[in-house]
Amino acid sequence: LLPLGISLLRTGLTVDVYGIKDTIDYVSARLMDGKLYPDFLNFPSKETPVFRLHTIEFHQEFKALDYAVKAVPVPHSVPAAGFQIYKTGARLFYTGDAGPGLADAWEHVEPEVLLTEVTFGNDDEERARRL
Repeated sequence: LLPLGISLLRTGLTVDVYGIKDTIDYVSARLMDGKLYPDFLNFPSKETPVFRLHTIEFHQEFKALDYAVKAVPVPHSVPAAGFQIYKTGARLFYTGDAGPGLADAWEHVEPEVLLTEVTFGNDDEERARRL
């Protein structure tokens, strides 16, 4: 978010950012505190900040632009969410790095396309378990 915030400083645009409570709390307290970077939640003004944060609930569909979005919990070392994003056409499920138990998410989503980030692939399972 921080590099994006800097690139948006002079545009006058406000970007809506959606996340679960744990993520929004962390971003607000640690990244948007104005110590290292501008307080993008109040800069350039309180009325037109660079970012507007929205806390979302698991399993509750919400709208982002023209998309229907639903967050579901995914296993990780910190609280995390995967997101099913839908607009007329294919349903995409995006999740960051997740651990064992990801299959539980399938009870709540019906993706046609899966996009995921992986830190440790199957070949690094032993290393991943040591962390």
